[in-house]
Amino acid sequence: MEGELLVRDIFPAEVLEVGGALLTKVRVFITTHRMIVWRTDAAKVPGICLEVKLAEPGSVSSQEAKLGHGERIEVSTLTKGYIINQGHGCMCGSILKALPRPAEWKHKVKVEATSRKRLAGPGVMTLPEEML
Repeated sequence: MEGELLVRDIFPAEVLEVGGALLTKVRVFITTHRMIVWRTDAAKVPGICLEVKLAEPGSVSSQEAKLGHGERIEVSTLTKGYIINQGHGCMCGSILKALPRPAEWKHKVKVEATSRKRLAGPGVMTLPEEML
């Protein structure tokens, strides 16, 4: 979708359709225009189990990259509402962790090279030049 940017990537996640089903052990991508929910089947093959357009483009905030304990995101479509919570555990062994993002990030972080002197100090590790 043209002009679409990624605002949230929640993994592991739980998605509750208001008045409906609860999806657990999923990965949720929320862009400026849609929400895409991935999960694995019994054979551990990943697939999209829910993809909906947002009622209003840009309606989901990108204030923080991660959800804190007890925080949730509310997503509205033209016909339904969804509540997204952080899921349990880390799901480190899940194939969902390796999924490519569906769009570029809305907010980019600028990374600058730092000199070895600025990193060196009491209790601070000195990095090799090739890592800077």
